[in-house]
Amino acid sequence: MPMLVPIFGTVTAILVPVWGAASEPRVAVDANLVTALDTSASVGRYEEWLEREGVARAVVHPGFLEAVRSGYHRRIGFAVFTWSSHGHTKILVPWTTIATPEDATRVSQHLLSINLIGIHPSGAAGFWVPRVVTSVHGDR
Repeated sequence: MPMLVPIFGTVTAILVPVWGAASEPRVAVDANLVTALDTSASVGRYEEWLEREGVARAVVHPGFLEAVRSGYHRRIGFAVFTWSSHGHTKILVPWTTIATPEDATRVSQHLLSINLIGIHPSGAAGFWVPRVVTSVHGDR
């Protein structure tokens, strides 16, 4: 249970901007997809790579892009962060929209370029959305 507090704290930090000030411009999306990657000491470098590679490949997959395009707004909000059992978190992909294959490729290339060693917290921004999807990956 103590490990869940930092994870939910990070999810809250990512989601809080969704309900930001009324004067901020909003982008309507069909869903917000938040993915949390486990970087705990129990996860080896290969597993870290596999998690990141998997998300990077998934966002450019034709089936994923078709699902994005099938929504009413034809775009989603997307963010990725890491978490560990020591309470370390780092936002890898701050809130962004994915609406086109070019958006997805940009996110994918960014994820593939990140070195996960030396993680620390950072900021995020949000979107108006009717639902939120959270995906937490780990080895336990």
